[in-house]
Amino acid sequence: TDKALVDARKVLPKGQTAYIDPRYADRSPEEAVLVNVIPKCWVYDPEKRATIFDIVAELQQAVKDLVEAKGSSRSSILQEL
Repeated sequence: TDKALVDARKVLPKGQTAYIDPRYADRSPEEAVLVNVIPKCWVYDPEKRATIFDIVAELQQAVKDLVEAKGSSRSSILQEL
């Protein structure tokens, strides 16, 4: 909504972001990756923020690691997500 956008513009420069419960990192490897990646997207300074290429590379590596750990195919891992 417009109000949410205005609110975000007020708090982001102050370093405030949405809360992500750290317990999600312990629920599954997939959620742990997201708990790690999401804050990298929220960095206010664009020079310090992860690029889309950084995020994609990290997610691709996570899928590769899950495929190896679970002994599944890439497509079946992606379907589970």
